[in-house]
Amino acid sequence: MIKARTRSLAGILVLIILTSQVLAGISYIKVLADDNVPYTIENPSFETGDLTGWTVLEGEAFGDYSVSSDKTWWAEQIPYNHEGEYHLNGWRKSKDISESNEAATGRMRSSTFRLGGSGWITFRLGGGKNVNLVHIKIRDAETDEILAIYGNTEFSEENFPNVEAGMRLANMELYRADLSPYIGRTLYIEIVDNATHDWGLIFADAFHTYHEEVPTEGVIAKNFLILNPGFETGNLSGWTVVEGGAFGPNSVSDETTWWTEQIPYNQEGKYHLNGWRYPESEKGKLRSSTFRLAGCGWITFKLGGGGNPNEVYIEVYDAEKNELIAVFANTEFADINFPNIDQGMRLANMVQYRADLSDFIGRTCISRSLTMLQSTGD
Repeated sequence: MIKARTRSLAGILVLIILTSQVLAGISYIKVLADDNVPYTIENPSFETGDLTGWTVLEGEAFGDYSVSSDKTWWAEQIPYNHEGEYHLNGWRKSKDISESNEAATGRMRSSTFRLGGSGWITFRLGGGKNVNLVHIKIRDAETDEILAIYGNTEFSEENFPNVEAGMRLANMELYRADLSPYIGRTLYIEIVDNATHDWGLIFADAFHTYHEEVPTEGVIAKNFLILNPGFETGNLSGWTVVEGGAFGPNSVSDETTWWTEQIPYNQEGKYHLNGWRYPESEKGKLRSSTFRLAGCGWITFKLGGGGNPNEVYIEVYDAEKNELIAVFANTEFADINFPNIDQGMRLANMVQYRADLSDFIGRTCISRSLTMLQSTGD
């Protein structure tokens, strides 16, 4: 632990990002001792013809009639584009499909699997026009922490009934998703339907959770959360050092206090990004994985250090346009009344921030952490 009080905090960034659009909490990483957890879920494509291997958690959106062998839908005979003989069919709430109740809501989950291979998974989704309400979640099986949220972002009502012209309704789209920062962890899939109308139902199939090599077919799924938002892998998995020497393999720390006064960092979980891990004279840029802004459009994060907000800050970019949409800094930094936090001192002890990005809901974004100042210390 660095204890020298002569070191300046002007060029140091201490950070926890909690991108929280459809949010879950951050928990400690734990790996189950059971080495017999399989790499694949039970009944991934519903080929038993029923929900064997899946558990209905609540509601009436899923049940005994949810699995269907129908190949096409409506009078136009549009293919569902499922894999094998069966798929999860959001219209199937009863034996008679004409009695379908789109207003029904609910959740169900898969069996547990251990993420292995390349760390990528693939799946097919249809329906679910409102991705805030209808989506799948990837959860840690031991802590229930949400690691990823994916919706049917390719949904499109255009050019009905011409699939080749881009229509995407009940016809499922193949997605591929990168979960590689979580290799080795035990996970499960949760399917969520909280919508009641306007394609407020889900069609799903082919949840393949083990790929030895990175899959090349399918649309890259847009996670509503950034990978490793609280650095709880204990490293920079999910983050990319863009340039400079301010960030690197040793940037993540599990220290809870700083200096001889044992002042808390005020981190959430076990780990945080610690700017003292590399020389303060170093500059650099670090970027997150992409995420789709959803939910209410607000994000939350914690910041410490960065006494000069013009040179140490985080940026949020539109990932597709490379357009800067927001800049945030540790505006609460206060080098007063040391070491008394209760009297307003804000140095390496992080402050919780919340930011309204609702004007950009639906856009795919990234966050960048920047240390631009070259400091020689006090």
